[in-house]
Amino acid sequence: MSYTAVRAGSNDTYTTKYYQLMIERLLSLLYIWCFATLTSCFAQKESISELYTQLDRAIEQSQHYTKLKESSIAQLKELIHQENNPKLLINTYRKICSEYKSYQSDSAVAYIQKAIVLAQKEGLPAEVAGLKSQLALQYSTVGAFAEALEVLNHIDKKTLDESNRKDYFIAYYHVYGELGFSNMHVDTDLSQNFFSRQNAYRDTLFAILPHHSEDYLMRKEVMLTSQNKWDEALKVNDERLNLCKEGSHEYGIVAYYRYLIYRSLKNEEMKKYWLLKSAICDVKCAINDQASLWMLADILSQEGGVERSYKYINFSWNANKSFSTRIRSWQISPVLGTIDHNYQAQLKKANQRLVFAIICVSLLVLSLGVLAFYVNKQKKYVTIARNELKKPNDNWRN
Repeated sequence: MSYTAVRAGSNDTYTTKYYQLMIERLLSLLYIWCFATLTSCFAQKESISELYTQLDRAIEQSQHYTKLKESSIAQLKELIHQENNPKLLINTYRKICSEYKSYQSDSAVAYIQKAIVLAQKEGLPAEVAGLKSQLALQYSTVGAFAEALEVLNHIDKKTLDESNRKDYFIAYYHVYGELGFSNMHVDTDLSQNFFSRQNAYRDTLFAILPHHSEDYLMRKEVMLTSQNKWDEALKVNDERLNLCKEGSHEYGIVAYYRYLIYRSLKNEEMKKYWLLKSAICDVKCAINDQASLWMLADILSQEGGVERSYKYINFSWNANKSFSTRIRSWQISPVLGTIDHNYQAQLKKANQRLVFAIICVSLLVLSLGVLAFYVNKQKKYVTIARNELKKPNDNWRN
């Protein structure tokens, strides 16, 4: 054998071993990836199951969280009678309004109006402008768009300064965004017009807000999501999550926006995960202006989870009734109607199955009774026959 042939054979052997080694490595990597994926999926499912348990427990203990909220509000109200300084009293009214903001809309409006009256009486135009902007935002939140715009249009722009300019533009941004959303399926052109105005106020806010503030980051995330830049939107959401404490009302809001991103991505598992996180925060923080829970109920209803969806939608409906908002009632009513119909249909089927089972059991008992009667009668016939046969035998023997 020549040197060239030996060398070629060595190269072939080396190449074969090299490819075998590469295949083994690829298979190992594939195995690790599959194992990690399956483990991740399993852990995620377990996590979602755990979140459902947490949410159910929070709903069971909701009266406790409501009492904590009422206690906090009562303590602030006590300060009203102790405060003599008008500016500090206005600040107390602001704090009470903040507590009521997502709890009872009517009370939030009442206390912000008290603050406005006091600020006007004390001759504080900048305070009045800022408070009116907050009042307009509260009106917009409950769907009173005409009232919100009326308040904003009567704010003296000359009184706007560094302390209240942000609130003024945020209120306009919110009301035009809500108007755009409300008219989306009614008048497309009008809806787009409202969204264009909202975008104009967004750009103004981008120019005046600190770039790492929650107000700036939230609007940036919404913009990126609408532009289908979901990876960038998730990064911004990560930054927002780092700014708030887990379990807080703020965390629940950010979790809800994260759900919106995953909804756009059609990621069902992560969508449900973050909606659950948001709903848990809402219940534990005694938030009555809820969106997460009734949306979760809608998803469960579509998946066939009728009983749980019925429980969630009823809790959410009662919470939103306490908040007193027409826009939430308008949004929830169709979902409530669908879930209630499905629940009643399931209840009817269950009752029909129960009636059928009772009839079957009754027929079975009746059949067993007839059978027992027949067997007993046959036994008597057999006994009589046996006795009749026994008489001739006895006579024959005798």
